[in-house]
Amino acid sequence: MSNLQRHPIWKRHFKSAAALGDYSTRELSRRLGNDPISNLTQRQIRMVMIIRDHTESGRPGMLLKELAEKAEASPSSASTMVNALVRKGILERRNCPEDRRAVRISLSGPLQSYLLASDQLLNEKLAGISSIIGEERMRCWSEVVDIIIRELETTR
Repeated sequence: MSNLQRHPIWKRHFKSAAALGDYSTRELSRRLGNDPISNLTQRQIRMVMIIRDHTESGRPGMLLKELAEKAEASPSSASTMVNALVRKGILERRNCPEDRRAVRISLSGPLQSYLLASDQLLNEKLAGISSIIGEERMRCWSEVVDIIIRELETTR
């Protein structure tokens, strides 16, 4: 029986993602102290990542309606989650300069700093892995992961 049959690829994929997450949490805890996202639910983490992806592309924070739509949540459910994350210091609400009635939701400064440190730490670790497995394998792995993400996002 091949390794693929004993350990399906999806299990190995999740195991590698979990190992990277565990490494990140452990190392960041050691280097920076408190992990602001360790006590969040999966849905809350997803909401944070949606906002992060949105703002990393150069756009301002998200309107609640946009966030609810992307998170596939009702506006009231999204509002409840945002309120909880604002209370925890994870998200911030800011008045929209173009429309005084609108409020944009963005990541808090401390969370942005934490995520930046996390990115740097994981980039260092993956650079070390790349030096072991080689740049070509790392490039192929990256391409495969991009295809998997694209495929999973189009089948929602």
